[in-house]
Amino acid sequence: MASEPQNPLEIQELLDCAISFVSNPPDLLSCALVARAWVVPAQSRLFRAPQDLDLQCGFAGEQADLLYKTLKTNPSLALYVRELRLWALSSGSVAARGWPESIDGIEFANLENLEIELSRRDPEEFRDSYAKLLAQSSLRRLKLDLRRVWPSPSLIRAFQRCSPTIQHLELYCGAEFGDAQDVRLPAIAPLKSLALKCWYYADDEDDNSAPPEGSFNLYPFDLSQLTAFAVRGGNFVPWSILPTQNIRVLELWGLISRGLPAVDLSLLPHLSNLHISLNTVPPTILTTLRTINSSHRIRAITIFFDLQLSTTVRRDRDNSYITICHDLDNILSSVPMDPLPAVALGVEFTHDGELEMLFPGMVARNMVQVIPYTGYHGQFLWWKDLTNAL
Repeated sequence: MASEPQNPLEIQELLDCAISFVSNPPDLLSCALVARAWVVPAQSRLFRAPQDLDLQCGFAGEQADLLYKTLKTNPSLALYVRELRLWALSSGSVAARGWPESIDGIEFANLENLEIELSRRDPEEFRDSYAKLLAQSSLRRLKLDLRRVWPSPSLIRAFQRCSPTIQHLELYCGAEFGDAQDVRLPAIAPLKSLALKCWYYADDEDDNSAPPEGSFNLYPFDLSQLTAFAVRGGNFVPWSILPTQNIRVLELWGLISRGLPAVDLSLLPHLSNLHISLNTVPPTILTTLRTINSSHRIRAITIFFDLQLSTTVRRDRDNSYITICHDLDNILSSVPMDPLPAVALGVEFTHDGELEMLFPGMVARNMVQVIPYTGYHGQFLWWKDLTNAL
């Protein structure tokens, strides 16, 4: 006697695929109550990136505390967590985002993406529970925001013991963090992508010099295989430690800083993708683009303007902004490359003809297109998606 055909909703592969399209927490909770076979895929989806469940509220303190207690009471749920953001206590409204002082007792055995942001109110000693997460063998991506803290010995030790499985690093810190790592051991964690936001403060406030060449150290990370690099602002970039010959993807933010000079793109001969984020068009970015030469093979240049260009142009009574846009257009439309790179502008135009008015040269050469401006969060997603594909 032939057996009855299996219910499609009981086939694990189809069930996993179907639930992967559900993102609303109440819907996922409902899925978990449908049948026993639905519990694991629903929980896996629900706890994969628990802090993404409520982006609008910024994951308030009560929610963080509830998540901590849930994982502490049900340790098996922590096995589903792939992405985790730990914001330390701070002042003002940010304090609502803080986690409990300790996450000891919770095993994030499958954690892949970790973000830690420290503040001045944190204890001087780096928490052992955080250090344990940095050494997690499943970790692939790490973001550390250390701008508000001094590099204590415990923090340096934890960083030097980071898991060698980490392939993507985002680090926001002062130059003293890299200076504090006086290590001569061979690096053991090869990076594919690196994003930096560094500050250097000289003893003399009028001294704008950079740290001594070679003083910045990122042990245990090996940069020899680095192919994607992002400058996220600050006033200092440790170019001397970077394998510029290998970099194929470059992202530039905040080149309007007084202390952050233009970038000589001739040092990056294999550059193929250039991504720029601006809230104006500073002279440094024009100087940077002028260093593109005939030996480059740049396929795509993407420029996101963190403003509404048409509004700025209408308020530009002396035509200075229009002139800068024309300068940008003249540089990009005449780059000495064959074929020409494709230029994408992430900007909001509100009137017809504004693209042709501001960038006539690129329009005439059919090398420019307007793409939706995705905002601050969207640009971080761009970097994450691109580096994940490396």
